[in-house]
Amino acid sequence: MSNTKMLNPVDMAIDLWRSGVKTVDARHLVQNYIHVDSDQLVIGNQRFPLVDFDRIRVVGAGKVVGVMGEALEDALGPDLMISKNVSGLVNVPYGKYGGRISTGSRVWQFPARPAGENLPTAAAFGATLLIEDLVQRAGSRELCICLLSGGASALMTHPPKKIKLHDKRKLIQWLSRSGASIQQVNTVRQHVSDVKGGQLASRFKGFHLVCLLISDVIGNQGELIGSGPTYRATSTPEDALAVLTQIDPKMHNTPVSIQRHLKRGKLPTVKIPDNVSNHIIGHIGQAIENAVDFGESQGFNCTSELQTDELETVETAGGRLGQWILDQMTSPSKKPQAIVSGGEPVIELCTNPGTGGRNSQLVLTALNHILESDVEINQPFALLAGGTDGEDGNAPAAGAWISNQSLTRVRQMELNPVGFLRSNNSHQFFARLGCGIFHGLPQYQTNVSDLRIGYVGKKHSNGPHPEIRLQEQSP
Repeated sequence: MSNTKMLNPVDMAIDLWRSGVKTVDARHLVQNYIHVDSDQLVIGNQRFPLVDFDRIRVVGAGKVVGVMGEALEDALGPDLMISKNVSGLVNVPYGKYGGRISTGSRVWQFPARPAGENLPTAAAFGATLLIEDLVQRAGSRELCICLLSGGASALMTHPPKKIKLHDKRKLIQWLSRSGASIQQVNTVRQHVSDVKGGQLASRFKGFHLVCLLISDVIGNQGELIGSGPTYRATSTPEDALAVLTQIDPKMHNTPVSIQRHLKRGKLPTVKIPDNVSNHIIGHIGQAIENAVDFGESQGFNCTSELQTDELETVETAGGRLGQWILDQMTSPSKKPQAIVSGGEPVIELCTNPGTGGRNSQLVLTALNHILESDVEINQPFALLAGGTDGEDGNAPAAGAWISNQSLTRVRQMELNPVGFLRSNNSHQFFARLGCGIFHGLPQYQTNVSDLRIGYVGKKHSNGPHPEIRLQEQSP
């Protein structure tokens, strides 16, 4: 790392963020988890003799399962791909994540919804029926590999007969705007679906079904990742109804068809075969750990935090990280300080939200907290928050960052963050500020919720630290 880069707090935050995200890159996770060892296929701690099966079917859904599918093909190798007649279908977003849709690929990546719109579509429904058919028709000598990542809840969708897809879209969109946690949303999804809550796995009658999952939920609860197509639900329709009653007491925003379905309280018969195994191969904890290791290797004092409260708000998380920066200013250290934070706080949107998402709203909240304090900012600092999937609500960015330069520009331009916060227009605040927009890392593809980095450099003994005077460019 160059000396110039060492002096730039924003660069330091970006380097820490990159080191964490690189660890959970979907391609690397799959390639490190699967390999062929002589006459056996090794998947994690499971070994499958190649003579025991004749074919491999691949299914799945999620924001990054296209990359997971490509990595799986590379790990199996061309000879095994041919000898075991590997083929399959995975549902992916289109317009951003790309994918190997070519004559050389045996796993078809079906573009099932637009990128950035985490809602079920008719295309996803149709492709899900094909996925269910592939799983159900697997024979006794067929191995099935299911790939799931965040976003699978919308991309693998099969509403019950009496629930219209439009009603399901309407409900999920309203829940997402109302500050519901991913746990709450996916609990509801499980019980308004004929594929989630283990129902996909219950149809399997083949040799073995192995599911590889990249987690984007707090606590890595398998049944909530993609709403758990291969995990039996531990919740009930009554639990889903309780979520809706809590958020929508008068049920004005819950379609009647969904109310009736849940009030019947009828659980589908779900028996998951013994030859179904689930492997969570990636999660935010891995990203946090690697970012901390990198920071310590650079000589920083590093702390970390992992969200455990599923209902923690963006305001709470942003205020806490803003206060962490202020605390470092009042208790200067001989070494640079860094905090690595992960999670997915909830955000409640106003009636007509502007442009932004959890991450830019969180950073703007922290900025406002710092501006309202009486603490002298006499050390170089940066705070960055970015969605590891490269998305942040409806903003054309992954998140945002602030630094000493941000404070200076806000005061010069007399910008007030409060109005932008109230209107959920945080991305436009940073656009108007002319700095602070974070575009993420297109070379890595993953989805393990959000990663946040706080950095405070050493206080210089002879006046302002040279870090503060550096011109910082938006990454």
